[in-house]
Amino acid sequence: MSLAGYIYFLAVFYLAFMTRDAHVLPKDGDDEEEVIEADYTNYTEILSAGLSLREHLAIARLAERKVLPAHCHLWDYSGPSQQIRMICEILCLLAVVVRTFKDCIDAHRTGFSRWWNSIKAFPEKVLHKCCQLLVICTIPLRLGCYLDDSFLVIENFMVVCIVIMSTLHFLFYCRSLKFVGPFVLMVYKIIVRDMLRFLLIYSFFLMGFAQAFFVIFKSCEKAEIDFRERHNYTDDDEYIEKFENIMEDGWEAVMRMFIMSVGEFGALYKNLNECKSSIAPQSKVFFILFELIVTVMLLNLLIAMMTRTYEKIAETEKEWKRQWAQVILMLEQSSSASERLLSLYRYTRPIRSDKRRRAFVVKVKCDDRQQPQFKLIPPRGKPSIRLSNNSSIHVLHVLSKNNM
Repeated sequence: MSLAGYIYFLAVFYLAFMTRDAHVLPKDGDDEEEVIEADYTNYTEILSAGLSLREHLAIARLAERKVLPAHCHLWDYSGPSQQIRMICEILCLLAVVVRTFKDCIDAHRTGFSRWWNSIKAFPEKVLHKCCQLLVICTIPLRLGCYLDDSFLVIENFMVVCIVIMSTLHFLFYCRSLKFVGPFVLMVYKIIVRDMLRFLLIYSFFLMGFAQAFFVIFKSCEKAEIDFRERHNYTDDDEYIEKFENIMEDGWEAVMRMFIMSVGEFGALYKNLNECKSSIAPQSKVFFILFELIVTVMLLNLLIAMMTRTYEKIAETEKEWKRQWAQVILMLEQSSSASERLLSLYRYTRPIRSDKRRRAFVVKVKCDDRQQPQFKLIPPRGKPSIRLSNNSSIHVLHVLSKNNM
């Protein structure tokens, strides 16, 4: 049911998102130059009125503009695609309200701290809960478009975040699959452990070299200005070895260093080679050091760290079963005690004639030469049984409370 509800939410949300109209309603003064798109099926009335199709469309758009501001085009539900969007938005909002209400009931029944502890073990689940809150927050933003056009920008940004975070929720259901589950855990381990440590070290080198190259390019820019003054060149003139400062500010310097660390260093080295300052030889030394330390050493260090994490998790052959059990425990949190009891009776069998004492049926596959070794573990002071390797249940030993 959880997977079906998630697929339903994802389907209606994608339909509502993909059918959005990017067209903005026209402002005053754009009537004569605008080409308006609309759906009309009956052209008899247009011809009988003696007006052209363009005039009718312009009149319809002018009437619509008096109701909706230019930046409230998402309230325009005219046309089949926009009517589909309206239906999907209502269904999506209804699903989010029902799911949020059910989460509040679960948190109240089990306790908020216990509910949060079970949720935070699954990052993709936390992101999905955040998506539900963001969907609800889009309602006042949609209404606020009448006040300022910045509400439309904020709503679009939130919708993009919802699309990304809701899609990642698929990883929660992939945990329990044998061929995908371990890789999902690897992704989390690599992001939380390896990537954070790498980014911490990487940021130190990135900021240091960005400041160094920012000073170098400022010096080269000053030398280029002096060169133009000596040769009577202007900024628009084209000449050989013309230097261009591609690091106008500190933020641009950081972005250039990041781009260069992933292998795109052609534009930066071209400008360094055309630098006419006396500091140009030092800039090439810094360029070589950055390539050796960051591009070669640190990136290979990241690959080695991720390989180690992969090998550790790959050694655990039954990791997917542990992830499968965690998913089941997580889904049980949304069920009431009576529902869990009914599930327990459905998946267990009674022992002999006493139907109150029940046990799970365990099937073990093994060779005839290698018999399984069963160990008796009393579950919390209650009578326990051992199960054979057959599909039928054999009570081998029962412990009483006095003997434990």
